Amino acid sequence: MLLLRGARQLVTVRGSRSPRRGAGLRELGVIRDGSLLIDGGTIEEVGSTQRLANLAKSRGARVIDVAGKVILPGFIDPHALLSFAPPSLESFESRIAGARVAPARSSAGHGHSLRSASLSAICKRSERWLRMAAAHGATTAEVRSRRHVNPSAVFKELRAVRNLDGSPLELVAALTGGPSPDTAASPADEQLRLLTSLLEDAANKLLVRTFDLDCTDVEVSAERIADFLQIARQRGYRTKVQAARRGPSVAVAAAVEAGAVSLDHAIHLNERDVDLLSDSNTVATLLPGLAFDDGYGDFAPARRLIDNGAAVALATGFGSGDSATLSMPLVMSLACRQMRMMPEEAIIAATINAAAAVGCADRLGSLEPGKQADVTVFDVQDYREIPYYLGLNLCVLTLKNGKMIFPYRLPSKAAGGSGRTASQARREAQ
Repeated sequence: MLLLRGARQLVTVRGSRSPRRGAGLRELGVIRDGSLLIDGGTIEEVGSTQRLANLAKSRGARVIDVAGKVILPGFIDPHALLSFAPPSLESFESRIAGARVAPARSSAGHGHSLRSASLSAICKRSERWLRMAAAHGATTAEVRSRRHVNPSAVFKELRAVRNLDGSPLELVAALTGGPSPDTAASPADEQLRLLTSLLEDAANKLLVRTFDLDCTDVEVSAERIADFLQIARQRGYRTKVQAARRGPSVAVAAAVEAGAVSLDHAIHLNERDVDLLSDSNTVATLLPGLAFDDGYGDFAPARRLIDNGAAVALATGFGSGDSATLSMPLVMSLACRQMRMMPEEAIIAATINAAAAVGCADRLGSLEPGKQADVTVFDVQDYREIPYYLGLNLCVLTLKNGKMIFPYRLPSKAAGGSGRTASQARREAQ
């Protein structure tokens, strides 16, 4: 047993295993002077410190004193990629100078590195970033392959995701496909044949069950999108769609009509698009870090989506070539400042709604008995401080399945003793 004791605020996000909408995005379920009892990898009890201290099963538990701090569910990043190539500094400078760099160009360095690097080298370089994500409070991420013409490159990237699962984050692998600038002119039958082969091989060899249709930089008709998604669904895949980032896209209506789990980017939406998303089960996954790095202020209309009743999630987009942050707290800060999301909405979008976008809201995304013990602790006195501070990492503790993944070592004082504080544990580990 492990007892996190005496939090100033315990943010539970309890009461829902489906994405929150509307007013539900403000209901955090905060317990003041709260404690959390963990049995192995599962949450056993959530409640006031006084109640949990009097439970027989709390006796003898190892204690971490989190007095004056805030406990939250571990953050879930529903859109990230492995980052194993040197940063594209030329693209960075070009954006500073005012050029719009296409995602395909900005990701070219990863394509070259993927072909030349060994699987072990890719994993070693990527694990560094995953540990940093844990240090910012993340416990789970959906990691997508890049869209490659060469299937062997796709499988190498997906094998790396599989090998990195649990190092230290839980990783959900997603296969990205669709017409690229190199294949967009190919006949429709040939494109469908290539995608069918890729989906079947990925399912058989790598047990991948999520397909991400990338429409970011290639114009794809609604009919073609429907064909791609139908092929994926027929082979047992959960489907997602990335909409165009530079202008209006038919992908919104096509994704909703096809029952896609999520629509990513969702930047240039008209009123019909907002209505369609609001009346659907498709989660709008927003990536303000990409918009911020782009430098042109093209942020998704989160306020309109939320006020209209859409389910909204937040993601970093790290590793995509244009996003240089893996910090979910920074993404939340940008969502509040640039997209007018309230702090409560940003937290829920990064927890239970992000869990729904990844397909794991039944076990992750909130702090409730029976759910997985994925927890993060911040050295703040109020949850609103997490998005308030811009670029500061105030995370002091991250648990995955009840095990400490940041700062990587668990203090072991029995209940009734003083225990170590989360800050002391972090300093000792460093």
